[in-house]
Amino acid sequence: SGLEDDLAGLPSIADLKMGEQFTIALSMRGYVYTWGMNDKGQLGNGSEVPTNEPYQIPSIGPTTKHPIKAATKIACGLKHCLVLTKNYQLCSWGSNLQC
Repeated sequence: SGLEDDLAGLPSIADLKMGEQFTIALSMRGYVYTWGMNDKGQLGNGSEVPTNEPYQIPSIGPTTKHPIKAATKIACGLKHCLVLTKNYQLCSWGSNLQC
């Protein structure tokens, strides 16, 4: 499936945050997953198409095949995501519209 596997075949989740109708998850190994509504690009998959299946952000991870190091913290707002990496790089995507 391309997702990071633990013994049960699913990623072990260390943190989970919810925005408006979307979710971002951080795995124990430093991978980031998103799913849900995507009208402002808040899933970070390069589109505005929603998905009900977790999408692994391909550029973030603990191995050399990922250009960005493993994530250590996640946060989100109404329609945006923030990820802090092991080497203190901040990644963001989506929209930060305020009421």
